[in-house]
Amino acid sequence: MRRLSLASLALLSLVGTASCGGTDPIEPLADVRYTLGCASRSGCLSKDRDINAFNAENGAVVSCTSGSGAAGSTLTFRLSALDPIDVRTRFGISLTGLVYDAATGTPVGTSGRVTITEGSNTYSGIASANTPSLAAPCQVTGIAKTSDDVGNPQIEGDILCGGQSDLSIGVQQSGVMTVVRDVHTPGAGATAAHFRIVLCEGLPVPG
Repeated sequence: MRRLSLASLALLSLVGTASCGGTDPIEPLADVRYTLGCASRSGCLSKDRDINAFNAENGAVVSCTSGSGAAGSTLTFRLSALDPIDVRTRFGISLTGLVYDAATGTPVGTSGRVTITEGSNTYSGIASANTPSLAAPCQVTGIAKTSDDVGNPQIEGDILCGGQSDLSIGVQQSGVMTVVRDVHTPGAGATAAHFRIVLCEGLPVPG
């Protein structure tokens, strides 16, 4: 688990007070690092990205909904932030429409989609529990509802897109289907990126 500042931990510890009234609700917090990677693809520049912020903090957007349905548990999140060098550029990662088995932490079939944004460019791919393939280039695993260091509810998991010897497997750029990229943890092309969202809507808040 990545380390939060003492100020952030103190703020999150107020969630119990907020749930009892008298304090404004605490915004959800996202913690994810990922690379939009190239592997050995030509004409490509990898991007290492880091979103570690509350919703509305320094322009960050943290939107997350956790629920359940007839087919299983559900999860949708959209996370984005402003580029620290060029604040006109927004980047982000989202996982939408995912249905997963809460017992195994893996998707049911190919229910979800991973989307990466880099300014005006968008890359996306279908998600499943299996090794990335042409049909489902993103693998989602390890989804779990846990608690952070001060007892606040969070949901976390892992995402890997591409990272295979077949470079045609990965998230595809919208409108340019021949442009394919990987999504993985920084510095390791075949290792999944870990996400963590504290106070995702739908998670139980301690009383």
